[in-house]
Amino acid sequence: MVAVTTPRELDLLAQKAMLQGRACLINFFQDDCYACRSLHTKLKKLAHDHPDVLFLKVNGSIEAMRPVFEKHGITKVPYFFCLRHGRILSRFSASLNPEKLAMLRKELVAALHATAEEEAEEQRPQHAEHAPAALELEPAVVAA
Repeated sequence: MVAVTTPRELDLLAQKAMLQGRACLINFFQDDCYACRSLHTKLKKLAHDHPDVLFLKVNGSIEAMRPVFEKHGITKVPYFFCLRHGRILSRFSASLNPEKLAMLRKELVAALHATAEEEAEEQRPQHAEHAPAALELEPAVVAA
């Protein structure tokens, strides 16, 4: 799991995952969130079990990262984005609730198995949104 401290670093890491064909799970959290801290152990295990997925942690308690939360309308934490091939496949909140944990695992597996062709044909506009320059937080540094 990689702790991200600037919007630029978030963009660069998401772009790198895209170029490598890796899925990326972004965990949005805050220091004062009990559910976030409680979920951290589960996320570490998921990261260990899925080394082919890039796990990023974005801390909303860091002043530099607050614009990222605002830009994406994140008002509750923990919150997650699953990305693959430069697309945000899903956005959701999760917790230690068994149903929410099951959804987190399901979305992670779906991102792992997604292919560029499937995403192009996907008819889930409410869940998938195009992010050509990773999360469009900074100008693209790496050409896709």
